[in-house]
Amino acid sequence: MSSEKKSDSTRSSSSRLQVLSQRIQESIQNFFFSWGKVVGKHPLKVFLVSLIVLASFIVGFFTVLEKFDDPLLIWVPDGCQARRDRDKIEEVFGETTRAITVFGLPKNLGENILNVSAFGELYQFDRMVRQDLHVNAEVNGNNRDWYYSDLCFKQRQDGQACEMSSIPLVFWENSIGAPYPDFKSFESVSSNDELVSIIQKGRKEGDNLSTVNILSMFGKTTPPKITKDENSSTNVYDITSAEALSFLYLLKSDDEWDSQGLYGKFEDLFLDKIDEFNKTANHIYIYAWTDTLLDDSFQGRVQGDLPLMFLGIFLITVYSIFVISKFHTVHSKVFVALTGIGSVYLAYLAASGMAAYLGFHSSMLNPILIFLLMGIGVDDMYVLTQALGQTDTSLDVPDRIAHMMKNAGLAITITSFTNCFAFALSSASSMEALAHFSVFAALGVLWDYLCQITLFSAVLVYDLKRKEQGKKDLLGLCFCDPSGAFCCHGKQYQEGESRLTKFFYKTYTPFLLKKWVKVAVLVIFSGWLAVAIWGATNIETDFRFEWLLEGSESWEGVEIQEDYFPDRGFPVDFFSFDVDFPSSRVQSQLKTLQTNVKSCKGCDEDWTDGNTLTSWYNVYSNWIEEGNCSGVTLTSDNYIPAIEFNSCLSKFASNERFARYASQLRWNSNQELRAAKITIDSYSYDTSVEGASQMDDLRDVAKTGPPGTIAFRYRFLFSEQVKVFIKEAMQSILLALLSVAIVTLLLISNPLVSALVLLMVALVDVELLALMYFWDTQINAVSITNVVMAIGLAVDYSSHIAHAFMNTPGDSREERVVEAMREIAASVFHGALSTLLPIICLSLADSYIFTVFFRMWFGIIIFGATNGLILLPVILSYVGPPPSITYTQPQDSQGNEKEVEIHSLGGPEDLDSEKNSENSVKST
Repeated sequence: MSSEKKSDSTRSSSSRLQVLSQRIQESIQNFFFSWGKVVGKHPLKVFLVSLIVLASFIVGFFTVLEKFDDPLLIWVPDGCQARRDRDKIEEVFGETTRAITVFGLPKNLGENILNVSAFGELYQFDRMVRQDLHVNAEVNGNNRDWYYSDLCFKQRQDGQACEMSSIPLVFWENSIGAPYPDFKSFESVSSNDELVSIIQKGRKEGDNLSTVNILSMFGKTTPPKITKDENSSTNVYDITSAEALSFLYLLKSDDEWDSQGLYGKFEDLFLDKIDEFNKTANHIYIYAWTDTLLDDSFQGRVQGDLPLMFLGIFLITVYSIFVISKFHTVHSKVFVALTGIGSVYLAYLAASGMAAYLGFHSSMLNPILIFLLMGIGVDDMYVLTQALGQTDTSLDVPDRIAHMMKNAGLAITITSFTNCFAFALSSASSMEALAHFSVFAALGVLWDYLCQITLFSAVLVYDLKRKEQGKKDLLGLCFCDPSGAFCCHGKQYQEGESRLTKFFYKTYTPFLLKKWVKVAVLVIFSGWLAVAIWGATNIETDFRFEWLLEGSESWEGVEIQEDYFPDRGFPVDFFSFDVDFPSSRVQSQLKTLQTNVKSCKGCDEDWTDGNTLTSWYNVYSNWIEEGNCSGVTLTSDNYIPAIEFNSCLSKFASNERFARYASQLRWNSNQELRAAKITIDSYSYDTSVEGASQMDDLRDVAKTGPPGTIAFRYRFLFSEQVKVFIKEAMQSILLALLSVAIVTLLLISNPLVSALVLLMVALVDVELLALMYFWDTQINAVSITNVVMAIGLAVDYSSHIAHAFMNTPGDSREERVVEAMREIAASVFHGALSTLLPIICLSLADSYIFTVFFRMWFGIIIFGATNGLILLPVILSYVGPPPSITYTQPQDSQGNEKEVEIHSLGGPEDLDSEKNSENSVKST
């Protein structure tokens, strides 16, 4: 009894849902019928008002829209620890740096670069950079020559000396503290053996307290792994040869200088001077990375592929003209097709302008949006023209447009609103790139939808009137005049359904619904699903910045890095803030931190090179031990006395010999140490997942230091992406699927069919992940953006079929499947093929962004179309529910069934006489 009540309750809930859904559908259809009347009667007003509204937002595209300042930082989750740490560091330490990375190779590759001739040319190059290189630029109204000493990062905030500790010439520094270190003592080096001996000693002349870190200076060394003995009184390092060298020129980072182009001019001139130097140098070849070069290389790779994108857009335009036109000077629809394509462009511009007014920024993903809108907009255009072709030709133009809107409006509303809601929900992402792009996409879909029911529909009105008057399309410029003596006499213009429509309902669908074929389809798709799930669960998460540069001007630097410095990572800083540095407790914690940093205590991998630790505290302690601060000595526990700690540290930091350690210290207003850092080189890693693991391990090491100590390197910002990426991706995908479920449930009115549509869309994502695995494409922010877009695009292929099935009368599921395929399959096929054509063009792309885009969209279209046109019809033939709307044949005034003549309008699916009576029915 209870089970019967439960069953009755379920049926009652389903019935209430169906009633609600039908009321929603009726309201939408009534609205579109009324709106169609308005468009049909006042097409010019609709067209002009639409253009005016569009223009008001398009202005924003050209005047307000801005790009993100940092095209890479936008992939970093907002509010993550690395962002907070970076903000804290900038607040306390103030100036940040931008680096020019320099590589040096012997002209005869493979030779030992540790020779006097090569170093002599390096000496001349460095002298040119530090003393002669300058650009003339106006910054903040000050027009003058800017030298390296004006732009360089200073060793001390109050000093003049440029930071230069990484250059191999540092061993011969004899002008400590001067803005132009001349390394003149190098000129006294007379032999290669003497040069190598000085480097092996590891110390600058007159400095016995600290060593020079050469482990990141030289590549392909002998021995391959250099050992370091800081306690040695002779040789600290055992290096004997090297095939490459590397060092940095550090510039002070200044937003004003950057915005006014000072860095760009200086760095461009720097690269030009390198080209000149390499033409005359006999022993060394110099290559450099600059921030400007990296940005230009990244942008250049993307922009270099834009012609392929424009070629694809051209192909989709031509294909659309071909599909909805007839080769006839009157029945051609070239102008209609051009208007449909043009409305997509206008939607893109208006959406971008509207987003700009709302404060959103564009990114490298925005060009992809035009493909998305093309796929959705062209599909809507096909559906509208098909619905127009099914209207009663005896009606006047406003009524035909009203019936077109009523019949097609609901279908395009389902897909458009599903897409719009899916992208709107994805805007909740913590990654600015994905969040802002989702807003652009949601607005783009909305504006495309509005353009189709206004601009495009208004043009359809004029096209109908033109045909009624027998006027030629595009002023007679297109195709042939059937009355012409030398033309086709109209032979290529045929009434009735297209061959593709006939193929789908006469050949394809009957074959698909054969029992053995249906079983084969289910077996094949089940097997493929198992393989897809396996592939999807084995896909890797990874992203390397270098992928964005492949094939660009910067790629040579990537190859040098990988060939000569494969194990070299990047410096990691450990910052301590606002602790009682003079206390023995904090000094003990500093010593513990240094020990743990060198050994990477507790790390899953040995991430740090212990020989590269640069610590102000160690050198300061040794300086005190030697009695350099008015006789102050270490305590019995080997700590610096707390009372003299700050005063002696101030003297230490002001000593030009130790200026490079001054950059590791910050003081408060009472001249007490407020913050300090130590630095160590990290080893490289192979994948971004390992990068996230390195970040976590080093953060754990930082916890062993003074309270609040943080570990930071710039790449931690991107490692944060990996930590939240899976969560963010799943959130975006699930929210998009939720929007699909809600919209289809409300507008298709049947939970089972809505669930099937949701299943088809979810399968596309699973299949897409599998394709990525087999195509060696990793999960990252670039690829996952396409996975989210897949939901919006794939829903078109399945929802149209499902909607047509639910609105097809009959008791036989298979007959309804045949009629649904007859109704919409050709439009779905055209929508898929028209989107696939431009995507194939991108198979020739070189940039990482467009290569991933091609692979992903190729999968989206193939899987979405096959699921919608093969799998879904088979499943509906087994479990499809009864139709949601009942139909009656229209009658004349005497109550007799009325025959309605339907005449071809040149749409993609014109009807022949055998289907006229079926499709002239109306819903009740």
